Amino acid sequence: MEKRYRILLAARVRTQFLRHVEFLSRVSIAAAKQLRNDFKSTLLRLMNNPYQFPIDIDLNPENTPYRKAIFGKRYKLLFIIDGESVFVDSVADCRQEIIAY
Repeated sequence: MEKRYRILLAARVRTQFLRHVEFLSRVSIAAAKQLRNDFKSTLLRLMNNPYQFPIDIDLNPENTPYRKAIFGKRYKLLFIIDGESVFVDSVADCRQEIIAY
């Protein structure tokens, strides 16, 4: 049986993601649905093996162990792996400045 990691989303992740979907849905409902599907797929990939995603060197000036998962062509999930848990800290449009906490 494969090892599965537990995914924990910071409260702000839901809000951030919903803003992105809402914005995109004003342009294209189909694109918003695709973004939602890509997000779900990325979470499943995190659950199966979060180490497949690279460390985000842009956000690691102090060796903070943030990793990034790019999905939907321009969105980034920032997360930290701790044991068997994956803490998703933020989701952002890569065309915007990302602030990690």
